Amino acid sequence: MAGMVPARPATWTDALHHLYFAILSTWKDGGNSYDKIHSALIWLLNGSFWIYLTILATTRATLRGRTLVVSLLFLFSWVTGNGNLS
Repeated sequence: MAGMVPARPATWTDALHHLYFAILSTWKDGGNSYDKIHSALIWLLNGSFWIYLTILATTRATLRGRTLVVSLLFLFSWVTGNGNLS
């Protein structure tokens, strides 16, 4: 457990300030100094967003149209390196 949480701030206002920026960095950068386990949260949210948009966009599409949309999204993801974790 050592090294899992940051050092204790001197005052409670400093603690609230640090907590605010830790929560903000969770959604902005995908990292959180208080909870290292949720480092993959940003990748899961991004992936679920793309899946939701794909389902929404292809709800009333034909099989050929759905295949075309999914293929184009796969190509876009591959070209932009969206799946790289580095």
